Amino acid sequence: NSFESNLTNTFPKSNTIFFSICQLYLKKTSKTNMIFEEKRYVMILGIGIDTIEIARVLRACERSSHFVERTFTTKEMAQFAEHKVRKASDFAAKEAVAKAFRTGFYQCEPREIEVLRGELEEPYVRLYGKAKKIAKRLGITQIHISITNTKNEVTAFVVATDEKEAALQPLYDE
Repeated sequence: NSFESNLTNTFPKSNTIFFSICQLYLKKTSKTNMIFEEKRYVMILGIGIDTIEIARVLRACERSSHFVERTFTTKEMAQFAEHKVRKASDFAAKEAVAKAFRTGFYQCEPREIEVLRGELEEPYVRLYGKAKKIAKRLGITQIHISITNTKNEVTAFVVATDEKEAALQPLYDE
């Protein structure tokens, strides 16, 4: 395909760590009387991963209300009552997002990256302030996130993309 070959020629091999093309084929069944196939290209603009000890984050939260207030939003704190481990998972997720931005927390605050859960407890990210500005500057319109934990550690993995289709949860308000 000429589109794919143009991209291959445009981006040197040294940039392939942050460059990928994903193809998604969407099909509707004949039950809806609509059968079609659509090909979309998605650019991966950043990848972030973070693993953290659960006990370390819980100790930091117990020792300092200042840490909690400057790290977590009101909506995030409301979710902690039912799930204490979520403090660690949300913190790891915030770190992973900041790494996907390639800035760490040097250019944005942890509170500006909000990690919430949907109806099925699936994590999603909302951005505010400087984090929102960084995402817009980089062309990031979606952040895909996966969080897993063991008894002692939590790992969050993030892929930041430029998907044009609307997400189930918007990344930021316009």
